[in-house]
Amino acid sequence: MNKTYIQKTNENIDKLFVVGINFKNADLTTRGKYFLGDQEIEKILQKAKEKSYDDFIVLSTCNRTEIYGSGNHNMAVDLLMEVVGGNKRVFENHSIVKKDKHALQHIFHVATGLDSQILGDYEILGQFKRACKISKSSELLSPFFERLANSTIQASKKVKTNTAISQGTVSVSYAAIEL
Repeated sequence: MNKTYIQKTNENIDKLFVVGINFKNADLTTRGKYFLGDQEIEKILQKAKEKSYDDFIVLSTCNRTEIYGSGNHNMAVDLLMEVVGGNKRVFENHSIVKKDKHALQHIFHVATGLDSQILGDYEILGQFKRACKISKSSELLSPFFERLANSTIQASKKVKTNTAISQGTVSVSYAAIEL
């Protein structure tokens, strides 16, 4: 591999961040205060574009509202608070912030279902793909992050194909039906 390519990839990883709130650190009521529907996602993406983000992906589900991006993670939190009208202190008391390789690892764990309330949750991959597609249509998905997203999709398929994770309950909604 080309030395310049590897250096550029490392620089991109160094800029990665994840900020958000999820089932591990907040109850359903708290998570609900930061949930973003389609209109709110459109609004926050527009604001991110105005702030010149190269990557800004919003994943908002019943179990998490997380922003994956490159650049200033504090500004991403401010944009989220502006859109949801949330209390930044409450958010920060329950939030996660990950940077560089830790953010990269978290993104892979989320997309593969390894960071799900139900281990191996199938729904999250589709939600992640949709979030990336929306960001791409808003011109907030750089070629680097697009390759990253494709790699997570491939990793998810390998995890489900080559492990026993795909046996048993495959989503939170399916688990609720079973109960």
